[in-house]
Amino acid sequence: MTRNERRIFSAVDDVAVLRVETAMAQGRPVRMVDAPDVWGHPARIFGFPEGRPAGVWHAGVLRSRQADGWIQTDLASDGYRVSGGFSGSPVWDEDLSAVVGMVVVAESGEPGASYLIPTDALLRDWEPLRALTLPPSPFRGLAPFQETDAATFHGREEESEELTAKVAAEHQVCLVGPSGSGKSSLALAGVVPRLRARGFSVGILRPAAGSRPLSALAAALLPLLEPELSVVERLERTPALVRVLEQQGVADTVTAIRERQGTRGLLLVVDQFEELLVSDPGLVDELAGALYTAPLPPDLHVLTTLRADFLEKALTHAQVGAAFRNRLYALGAPSPQQLRHIVTAPVTGVPGVGYEAGLVERVLADAGEEPGTLPLLGFTLDRLWRNPARRSAPSSPVTAKIRASSLDSSATGISCWRPETWCASMTSARAGRRTPTPSVCPTVTFPRGIPTSMPRPTAGPSCSVTTRSPPSTAPSGSMPPCGVDSCAT
Repeated sequence: MTRNERRIFSAVDDVAVLRVETAMAQGRPVRMVDAPDVWGHPARIFGFPEGRPAGVWHAGVLRSRQADGWIQTDLASDGYRVSGGFSGSPVWDEDLSAVVGMVVVAESGEPGASYLIPTDALLRDWEPLRALTLPPSPFRGLAPFQETDAATFHGREEESEELTAKVAAEHQVCLVGPSGSGKSSLALAGVVPRLRARGFSVGILRPAAGSRPLSALAAALLPLLEPELSVVERLERTPALVRVLEQQGVADTVTAIRERQGTRGLLLVVDQFEELLVSDPGLVDELAGALYTAPLPPDLHVLTTLRADFLEKALTHAQVGAAFRNRLYALGAPSPQQLRHIVTAPVTGVPGVGYEAGLVERVLADAGEEPGTLPLLGFTLDRLWRNPARRSAPSSPVTAKIRASSLDSSATGISCWRPETWCASMTSARAGRRTPTPSVCPTVTFPRGIPTSMPRPTAGPSCSVTTRSPPSTAPSGSMPPCGVDSCAT
């Protein structure tokens, strides 16, 4: 089909379904994803143009949707253009390791662009395809779980209930635990949704070293106080709210939020408080004067997350120490049973997907019981989920197995990613802490997109780490969450 013929078809009209009653020898279903944004993703398409009965490959670059819902694909380099014989071919997204649509039409002239019907349109036309369309990874890699991830946050149910009850009963609670123990995830995906269900409004702030904490506080409160404002209007109003907080404190603002939202109270989560403790003492005093000076307004509850190695520094601050005294909730490493639940529960919830026999035991054995395992475990499981080789030959058309071989081929085996090989958190670098050197340091390839600008260890066995550049879309000047450049004695 040429571009000129395109207008007589719609995304619905130009879909035909061939249903295969029996599984083909050595054939298996491929993963499909409904991806809202694929701009810049490399793609490959296999077709059978005239004169090429064995088929040829097209290499393209995905763009965005047009007004009719189709996604544009540009020719990546010299090679075969999409032409007759490609129509109906699946489009494989190299970054997502999945099919994101089906070729529908191509330009007959220049530029050599083609167009695809995206997965969501195909799913609307043929509902049974949903069995092959896996949701986004239920694992969060190195990032903490957010409130929107509550449905896939597993293994900390008991702690979530305990901490929720404690925060509801007290106006000030500090959640303290070692780096990598899952404090932010517990607060954001465990406590926040539970208290919101009890009728609380929620504001979340993360004080950054070097910036005014009252500005962060105002930015967290303003969407609750005036939810109708646009992003630009909020930026304009933030300085005015900062002045109100300086002059009057938080009491009047909290009352106004409760009345505006119609809720029983306000929960403020101060996440990663240690980032403020490494900054100017005056900035610590500023936030302490607003949130850590008794008494707090009766309808305000503050939950602070703090890394354990900063607890002494927090307690030696007069106001912060008094606020945290007798109000600490200590979070330890998950038990073996909890770790198993963290590994298995997200996959159990996805129909037609399971682990290959023995893989769960291997992952848990490699994870061990060392502190800081959770981010490493989440990273490995996320890479396994995204690995294009992670499916074994299915026993039925819609059954897939997460394969043990993927643990090796994707260079994400936990034994190759011990916590000592990368900085446990962004705050370690900001605090100027050195990353301990591993006792065994193999050559490792970081997946694309993992920034690598953390300080090098100063001693230890020689090792090298190969890195790939992060995507060009990464914000300039952003602080990387983790990573290692190289180390040598």
